[in-house]
Amino acid sequence: MTDSHRKRRYSIGLTALTAIWGLLLTVFSVLPIRYFNKISLLTAEGLKWLLNLLFASSGSKDYHYLMIMIAEIALLMAGYAVLAGLFWYVFGGWSGRRRAPVISMGCTIALAAANLFLGMLLQNKPFRIIDFFLNILGGLTALAALSLFGYLLNRFPRILNRETISYVFFGVLSTLVNMMAYGVCYNTFGLHNLVSNAIAWVAAVLFAYAVNKLFVFQSHKDTAAEALREFGLFIGARLLSFGVDEAMMWLMVDVGHINGGFSKILANIIVLIMNYLFSKRIIFINSPNSD
Repeated sequence: MTDSHRKRRYSIGLTALTAIWGLLLTVFSVLPIRYFNKISLLTAEGLKWLLNLLFASSGSKDYHYLMIMIAEIALLMAGYAVLAGLFWYVFGGWSGRRRAPVISMGCTIALAAANLFLGMLLQNKPFRIIDFFLNILGGLTALAALSLFGYLLNRFPRILNRETISYVFFGVLSTLVNMMAYGVCYNTFGLHNLVSNAIAWVAAVLFAYAVNKLFVFQSHKDTAAEALREFGLFIGARLLSFGVDEAMMWLMVDVGHINGGFSKILANIIVLIMNYLFSKRIIFINSPNSD
């Protein structure tokens, strides 16, 4: 398949996806309001579970209402944020077309307004300008983020490239694995802070090695000895950063009595930077993408 055919198929697929997503938003807008309330409640319960897992957060009635409000705002913004992002791709934002954000925002506003009036017409929903404002804010936020990212990508190609972007992406996933494992051990099972941190470290390291080797640095070793050496270096570097992680958690949680979840976020930021430098300069130095 030639590049032109591949690009054409990609463009058709992306246009179809945008149309389907817009149709889903329209269908959602004409459903009875109770369905939105149910989805908001389920989203709020999910947020409460996650925050309680990570931070052992409160379960008061005010806290419950706050989670529902956050869930409603997130839902109203997220759908049109995705739509605006899809429009941005369809109209050539990724290739640098300057008018793409403006056209995308116009299409997003038009569909949001149409869906608002359809809901009022077919379901007698009340006119809520705040809902429309949040829809537009979601689209505007997505377009601003994409435009800024595109500018930075073109302005700093040596810093923002496939390797660094994929490392940050999988680094965030590794951090989530680390924090989820820590939250389960510490807040759910009541294990000691440092024991919970050690278990979380093992889970995150195994996940990180797999994704760094396969997707980030795309390292390929010809012999078992080379692969074992690479794995050994990876474990050694992670043990060093684990020592930093443990020291920070001890200082912040056991000595400073800072919330375990917040402490874990700060420690993971430091560890993420350390691990990239180790992986880039020492462990995967012979990989094809490390130059």
